[in-house]
Amino acid sequence: MRRFEGWYEPVQAVIAATPEEAILRHDIYDRRPLKQWGAGLVTLIGDAAHPMLPNLGQGAGQGLEDALVLARCLAKAGGAADFSTALREYEGLRKKRVHAIVRSSRLIGYVTQWENPLAVAFRSLLLKTIPADVQSRRLDWIIGHEV
Repeated sequence: MRRFEGWYEPVQAVIAATPEEAILRHDIYDRRPLKQWGAGLVTLIGDAAHPMLPNLGQGAGQGLEDALVLARCLAKAGGAADFSTALREYEGLRKKRVHAIVRSSRLIGYVTQWENPLAVAFRSLLLKTIPADVQSRRLDWIIGHEV
């Protein structure tokens, strides 16, 4: 409960009402995005290709976007000979967006874990001064992107 002192309600009330055995703790591991997701007739999608920290809540969503883009690329392929090309096309279409979201999630996680009082004060001031339309545009880019 000490970690959540000062948080907005109902955070502390929800934690207090949750049985200890129902609270799960999982370590989080991070790795840099892969430069290559596949070769030949093999490719990776979702977390296998680009695992991301949970700070933006985009892991599953990006996996679904991968699946949609991959399906479109494969549908255009004229046969098995074109599948390898379709897989590389899918990777090319997805990498820039996914890597940007991975980097954003990593940055948000880094900044939210600052403990130095001066850094925390700076973060709080910065978050209060970012215009709402700037925040909205960034959020629209993350979740409102048309695949």
